[in-house]
Amino acid sequence: MGIPRLTSHLQPFADREVLGCSGGDLGTCTEHNNNNNNNNIINKNNNNHPIKPSNYSKIIIDGPGLAYWIYSRLQTCVPTSSSNNALEAAPSYDEIGKATLRYVDALAGFMNVVAIYFDGYLPARKRPVRQARLAAYLKQTIAYQAIHPKGLKRQSNKTVVALVYDDFSLFDAGRSISADQRGLPAPPFLVPAVIEALHGSSFIDVVHVVPGEADPYCAGAVAEFGGVVLTGDSDMLVHDLGPNGAVVFFNQLELNPFKDSLESRMLVASMLKPDGIAERLKVKDLQSLAFEIKKDSSLTLLEAIRRARETSSEAADIQGLLDFRAEYALKCNDFVHTDSPLDPRVSEVVLQASEGAIESSDAIDVYLPYLIEDPSRASAWAVSSELRHCAYSLLAQSTCAKGRKSQINEWRSRGYRTVPSKLLIMEREECMKLLTDFKSRIMLLRDHLPDITDSCSWGTLGLMEVCRWYLSTDRNLPSTDELIGMILGVSQKTLGWEDVHRSAQHQASLYSFRMLKQILHYCVRAQGDSVDAELPDLLTVMKNLPGLLTLIPSPDRPTIAPAQEQYLKTFIILMRKSLNEGDTAIMKNDHDTKTSVLKHDASSHKGIVMTGGQRKKRKTRSKKPSQSDRETLNPERVSNRFNVLGTN
Repeated sequence: MGIPRLTSHLQPFADREVLGCSGGDLGTCTEHNNNNNNNNIINKNNNNHPIKPSNYSKIIIDGPGLAYWIYSRLQTCVPTSSSNNALEAAPSYDEIGKATLRYVDALAGFMNVVAIYFDGYLPARKRPVRQARLAAYLKQTIAYQAIHPKGLKRQSNKTVVALVYDDFSLFDAGRSISADQRGLPAPPFLVPAVIEALHGSSFIDVVHVVPGEADPYCAGAVAEFGGVVLTGDSDMLVHDLGPNGAVVFFNQLELNPFKDSLESRMLVASMLKPDGIAERLKVKDLQSLAFEIKKDSSLTLLEAIRRARETSSEAADIQGLLDFRAEYALKCNDFVHTDSPLDPRVSEVVLQASEGAIESSDAIDVYLPYLIEDPSRASAWAVSSELRHCAYSLLAQSTCAKGRKSQINEWRSRGYRTVPSKLLIMEREECMKLLTDFKSRIMLLRDHLPDITDSCSWGTLGLMEVCRWYLSTDRNLPSTDELIGMILGVSQKTLGWEDVHRSAQHQASLYSFRMLKQILHYCVRAQGDSVDAELPDLLTVMKNLPGLLTLIPSPDRPTIAPAQEQYLKTFIILMRKSLNEGDTAIMKNDHDTKTSVLKHDASSHKGIVMTGGQRKKRKTRSKKPSQSDRETLNPERVSNRFNVLGTN
């Protein structure tokens, strides 16, 4: 978000300091680098500023800023020979998680990492900013699609090339992102993936998803404990950091070799100290200066200083300044550190639904992550929307005063704009039925694919949800090859926008599972002994749902052993064949019950459990079987694990 030009105006007043050195004491490191005027690695940001030893030993990190910084640095490390487009070049969530840990671990080698804060709720006043950001993502995708109208050309070599980087690369702001890497928004689940990686590491005790914006918590920690805030947001300069607080931006923090040795390193930062700068500029504080710059970003620094000094005497600006100050005087709400933090978007839903909600409203606003999809098609988030609707309703029923919340506004793209889908709170009986049906689907899949990995098993369930949506909206199912490609990666030389969209639909279903699990976990803990027995039972069944780092792999990076591929292909072919022929009872479970693999009622467009006696034929266009259909449907190649019934 930030205030345009505030940082550039204040950068000349930054102090360059050595925060740590592994090759000697701070004084020795400082003296060496001040004498080494020919070093072309040091002093990349402020060559004319002498470096001095720092008195700071503690650092507080802005979590979302950390996630986007790591992502941007990894983009510079993608070998140009390994990708032809921005989607193919995007690092996987697993790679992002590992790089994050490496970066924070490098920081911890020099400083005490006190806390890493992530937004767990954004106030209603941020709604215009959020909507503008979603609109910008949509515009960015549309522009990229216009450049590649026939799809995205891919590398012919499917061998995955590992990212090549070291600690220095992750701190290097000078590395540029190639044209092939630019053009699309960041991965939709970037921030929760980083949170998950940190929570699975030795930094678990310092990671917090807070009930509000991260900025006030970062500022409060610095004011209380002293130290430095590491951020990418210029807003941090306007918060009250206490008399000795300092701000360092990610692109102003350097990890450099000491005495030309890669083994000995030093951490150097350009530090902005708000109270000290305000004193040098002879203004009351940086809030009055930032207020003037925000009102008119074209002001020179001298003019902004003059107006800041006179603000108190200009009656027309007093109220505006008071309102501006109020934005940065927010109190931090208490929070409890947990072993299983909620994702930021889920945290927002929980906080809005709770009886002690931060802001009063009749509706729960849900801002779904922006998926990279084909904007000309129905939103990928339409898949599994019923599961999310059920989760929101359960939450509202279990944590709100009766009748307090009557509606959910789920913000997602619709065509070429972002609008809310308005959902009413479901009746509890309807919720329980939907959850029972979902549990049956999980158990059926588990019976038929007992030896598959968890990530692939849940990935296949996500595939089922995509198919259920196609049926419920009277669309033709994707071909067998297309369905297989959603799990195992596509093989064609060009990735069509329909492939991109199906991938987004699959991701939507998988993340919906994650949202449901986190909300169920919260409801079970919140309700205690009064909770419905079905909820902890389903939570137990969902226990093996993998984390984001493996649940949603990048394209061409399947998480299944080659030996299991044919087994999975057989299952997908049988599943599609039964659906395309309108036979929803093609399989039976171990108890010899004719239970459907998928549940669909074409007349009501709602999922139900169907037995052999409840089947409904669905009119579909006949479709010539693909080559993989003809080869794999050979009876001799069908796995004996499947008990295929007649289709009448």
